[in-house]
Amino acid sequence: MTNNQINILLCIDLRFTLPLAVLINSILKNHGNKSESHYNNSPEFNFFIYSKSDELPQIKQYINVHLIPAVSNSGNSNRFKFNYMPIENCRLYDEFISQSAQILRNFKSYLTEASLYRILAINDLAGIVDKVLYLDADIICSSNLSELYNTDISNSYVAVVPDIPKFTENFKNSNPSWEHSYYFNSGVMLINLFLWHQDNVSEKLVNFMINSETLEFPDQDALNLVLPEDRIIYLPKKFNATVIVDPKTGQLPPCQLALIHFANKKKPWKPDADLKNSWNRLYQTYIEYLEPNRKYWWSSWSSDKHLWSPQSRKDYKMTGIFMMKKLKLFSALYSFTKYLQLKITNSIKIQ
Repeated sequence: MTNNQINILLCIDLRFTLPLAVLINSILKNHGNKSESHYNNSPEFNFFIYSKSDELPQIKQYINVHLIPAVSNSGNSNRFKFNYMPIENCRLYDEFISQSAQILRNFKSYLTEASLYRILAINDLAGIVDKVLYLDADIICSSNLSELYNTDISNSYVAVVPDIPKFTENFKNSNPSWEHSYYFNSGVMLINLFLWHQDNVSEKLVNFMINSETLEFPDQDALNLVLPEDRIIYLPKKFNATVIVDPKTGQLPPCQLALIHFANKKKPWKPDADLKNSWNRLYQTYIEYLEPNRKYWWSSWSSDKHLWSPQSRKDYKMTGIFMMKKLKLFSALYSFTKYLQLKITNSIKIQ
């Protein structure tokens, strides 16, 4: 890696392997290839991928079989490096994992333990690199990221994009003592790792989440409440464009955006995605780069079928709906039965 390097942090569980590969593929495809005049000025990418140690081999396998050949065909095979990082090795992991069920219990059912990994991973990367761009996996890149990465954050913890105005208004109403100008979406964060580590930010966030029962989005709300505004830089909307949630940015062409964030509940790789929506269709084109013969959302090539099998309550519900539409009634019945079992189990745990 050279000085012209962009460090990117990605945190997933096994179910997000496909969108992770889509995101990385979109980044590399938007940073030149050997046939383009600006290839020599394109950045090199250092990807840090955090997940459970028993899931990393399967994630790596998918990347090796699907992503690397697709990228190599674009002439970008020498401009990236993958670092597979076991989340269990993070210093705060033991403290976190003992409290994660408590943190998630009162929050939205679709949030998983993996949604909290980034707080641990950010802390873990301090000392390895000084600066990193964290990205949610449900994002695609549509232009060069050098402008974003070169933002001066020497005196700030993070550079982030304000969320849509109604989220700021709602958050102020729920937290009257909070006086920041904006509520930000934490799906894109440019992070000063040196300052973050120096001031023990991850420890403060973990403790805050453990001791709070009123957060709607655990780590995102905690970030907005814990980070002082004088340590936050607000970025233009193009660097975290929630195109489906925010109609204004949704009207812009992809070339005017940098990072397109599918922050809505219906993800573009799932069966309930609205393919009449142009942004979801754009996402599908990136899937086709990786899996030209892909037919179903949960099944790619047969040896990887387990990557896409339903795991959460929501997954089973969507699979049941999908199977009903395909008139696969026994498969639909099985999926709805699993959905109800998980729903009942979850209700018992909460009680």
